[in-house]
Amino acid sequence: MPWEGEKPPFGFSEASGDWSSIPADWAAFTVEAQLEDEQSTLSLYRHALETRISHPAFTGDEVEWFGAPEDCFAFRRVGSDLICALNTSAAPVPLPPGEVLLSSRPVEGDELPPGTAAWLV
Repeated sequence: MPWEGEKPPFGFSEASGDWSSIPADWAAFTVEAQLEDEQSTLSLYRHALETRISHPAFTGDEVEWFGAPEDCFAFRRVGSDLICALNTSAAPVPLPPGEVLLSSRPVEGDELPPGTAAWLV
């Protein structure tokens, strides 16, 4: 995981070695770079972990699949009203009914943007 800095190994190790396998453009993905960015992947993961621990809909181990538009996936937790919808298509699709708890990209209105996942209750 890239931690900090502008060049490889981004704080991952102080040991000498060949860090050429770590791309230089990973500087934007370091914890240091994403820490204060509410739209970053780090913030998404932190929010997801917090929501999973605190929201009662995240219970149970079984899921069931249900109908979704072409190139999309949707499932819900058995015994809960939690729905996860993923749009892998190139166009927006109708969002399942419910309140959006978390989304991988901003969701406005009643459509799930392309390349976006949303968790709803």
